[in-house]
Amino acid sequence: MDKIQIIDDFLNNTELNILLNIIENKCWKYGHKSGGIEKIDTKFFSIDTSENFFTEIIEPKIKELFLNYQIFIENQIDPREDDESIFIKRSYMHIQCYGQDGCYHLDGTKEKNENIYTVCLYITNLDDSTLENCGGDFLIKTPNNSCIMSVTTKMNRCIIFPSEFFHKGKAYNRFISDKRVCLTWKLREVIFL
Repeated sequence: MDKIQIIDDFLNNTELNILLNIIENKCWKYGHKSGGIEKIDTKFFSIDTSENFFTEIIEPKIKELFLNYQIFIENQIDPREDDESIFIKRSYMHIQCYGQDGCYHLDGTKEKNENIYTVCLYITNLDDSTLENCGGDFLIKTPNNSCIMSVTTKMNRCIIFPSEFFHKGKAYNRFISDKRVCLTWKLREVIFL
């Protein structure tokens, strides 16, 4: 689990309230796909994330998170000076409803001079005691597939991991009517030789 990092309370209260307002007032469209390497063609409802709130407020936080993540996995002492080598390849927000479990997939494979990472931010209105029994966990297989890490998708929890780790999102069970909302960013880090 050394390359999987979980950060709680990723957004501050103001940012979280703006995001909750966007989620409640946007028109969700059906047909979104993760875009990863999947064996099953799973489709979800999604919202466009190209508006200013996402690009000007959240994306800089994602890049800062990534710089801190690099320190976390490489045990570096000093943070990197800049983020010029980090690119957001794709971002989206989707919901899963009962019966819409994802399947294990990769978000990509790294190229010769780049590393790729996935960041997921969960926005759910369920309290901790309900989350314990509602399903909706995020599952990540370790690289050697010896175990599966199950992460509860609590409100404002962020996860960053290498995109070549197999993973999937589970839908809430049939007793939960709330949306399981996930914002996802696919990052590419160019390695300058």
